Amino acid sequence: FGKNFISSENLVCTFGNKIVQAKFESNSFIKCISPTRYSSENDLEILSVSNTGFGGMVKGGLFKYRVLPSIVSIHPDVIYVGSKNEVHIVTANTMLNDTIWCKFSSLAREDHYTIKGDLRGKIVVCEAPVFFNADAISVAVSANSLEWSSSHRTLSYVERPEIFSMEPGYATTAGGIDVKFIGRRFHEQLRIRCLFGPVSVEARRFSSSDIRCQLPHYQMAVDIPVSLVLDGYSQFSTNFTFRYLTPMIVRKIEPQRGSTSGGESVIIHGSNFVDVSGLSCIFGSIWVKAVYASSRSIVCNAPASKPGFHHVRVAVLRQIQESEKDLIYETTPNVNVLEIKPTNGPERGGTPVAVFMSLPYPDDCNLFCNFGNVIVRATRYLNETESIICQSPAKAGDKTVQFFVESSCGEVVKGDFSFSYLPHIHMRSISTKFFVISNEQQPLKILGENFVD
Repeated sequence: FGKNFISSENLVCTFGNKIVQAKFESNSFIKCISPTRYSSENDLEILSVSNTGFGGMVKGGLFKYRVLPSIVSIHPDVIYVGSKNEVHIVTANTMLNDTIWCKFSSLAREDHYTIKGDLRGKIVVCEAPVFFNADAISVAVSANSLEWSSSHRTLSYVERPEIFSMEPGYATTAGGIDVKFIGRRFHEQLRIRCLFGPVSVEARRFSSSDIRCQLPHYQMAVDIPVSLVLDGYSQFSTNFTFRYLTPMIVRKIEPQRGSTSGGESVIIHGSNFVDVSGLSCIFGSIWVKAVYASSRSIVCNAPASKPGFHHVRVAVLRQIQESEKDLIYETTPNVNVLEIKPTNGPERGGTPVAVFMSLPYPDDCNLFCNFGNVIVRATRYLNETESIICQSPAKAGDKTVQFFVESSCGEVVKGDFSFSYLPHIHMRSISTKFFVISNEQQPLKILGENFVD
């Protein structure tokens, strides 16, 4: 820029000892293309201008050759469609007093924007333009707004993600389980973190609609807000609250024994139980659903299992809860009643009924015979563990009652039998009181009441 420039073929610029043709724009404005500088030459040259091509050179100042600024990285590299964001560009080959320009060029369209940046050390801060369509944008920098860095970086404009659900919404303060977020537009380019209150954890992307974060440990039982941080800078609330629960403590179980076929109701005693879905009991390695009874007890149906001893634990979702001691549940094979003898007796009771079982029964379990609604304690029969004796009680109701065996260990010894009560027999007379000794059978008639076939 100057004055008295003349439009002629002799209008030239000199860079040191190199002369180039100038382009006349007006008597106060001309353009010159700087010549190539080689590494052995000076990087600072005197710039002069002449209207005559020789002599009469007027010094225009010093012209400095320099390496073009280049881009090392940009952050963020993902921006939402329709939003304004500052882009922080880490550069190389910039100088303290440089004026740096940023250029944002669409790779799909011819749109491009040049924006003056703010140089902060080696970082240039530029406000990215607003694009209203998903697009990939090339970013370049320049120290003179004419020559641009060759090391471009790509800035992606994407649709803003949406979140529809979070599950689960509760767990104990121990943490450690996956919390799943279902939504849409979880783009591959996004680096997502979950915020549980003030605690940040990295998210894992399973699909464009599914991300998961491992729940962090928390110091106390409390309800906390959940939010997401996208690409390290954009935080938005999910409108979800996560409930931290006090850890449960397990103290004892009852009964402590059952059959291998399972199905027995086992009561787990402890503290801090809560009425939520996801309560489970674990018998060995088998998980079964638990039913909340109170803050001090839950109930589980024992699963079918192999004979033996099984550790019992409690879990909320997949969080194993603490036990004060090892809780053991023993399972034994099913014991079936094979036969009872006799199957009837007088109404006044007192009939010894022998019960024959398929397998020995543990000595530390007491057995009881049920005659309808009347229960009597059994005794071992001749020290055989497969057989017991029960004295029939007096008739208390129906003529024929269901008969089965129970155990103090909680199981019912299976079998489908009945016991019939018979009226008391009254004998009134016999046909003779004497017999002649002989080898022949001799009939004896007994007269009375309540005989049965």
